[in-house]
Amino acid sequence: MTIRTNRARDIVSQLNPEKTYVVEIQEDTNKRSGQQNRLYWEIVGQIAKKLKFTPARVHNMMLRDYGEPMMIEGKYLAVRVRDTKEAYEQLLEDIDLHLLPSKRFDIGDDGLEYRYYYQLKGSRQMNTAEMNKLIDGAMQEAKNLNIELIYEE
Repeated sequence: MTIRTNRARDIVSQLNPEKTYVVEIQEDTNKRSGQQNRLYWEIVGQIAKKLKFTPARVHNMMLRDYGEPMMIEGKYLAVRVRDTKEAYEQLLEDIDLHLLPSKRFDIGDDGLEYRYYYQLKGSRQMNTAEMNKLIDGAMQEAKNLNIELIYEE
């Protein structure tokens, strides 16, 4: 039996007092579903095809526009990267590292300019609500590109 609740008495009320139970309690992380993931990647694939981009690039574009930042102890996670066109382009194509460029720059000890990027959650780390926001954004982008969405439900 699976019971989703934030109140312990809801669980106890479901139990038969004449039986013995083995109980496992876990926090409901409300992770995004496989169905959400498939739908999202179908849309990303159609956008990529229309724009002649890689799916990784479109995924990073969607995460930059509709994603959520990674936070540790209430603070944004940021990394510093050389501020070059090549670095910017490489980051757009990275399938594992998702970074949003900030407006913050500094000069390194080497005298070169660096830009700070905020790390974004990948779709694997998203909960259902965050994934819905990402899917809705991707659907809107597809609509703006006059893409008739064709996907299996």
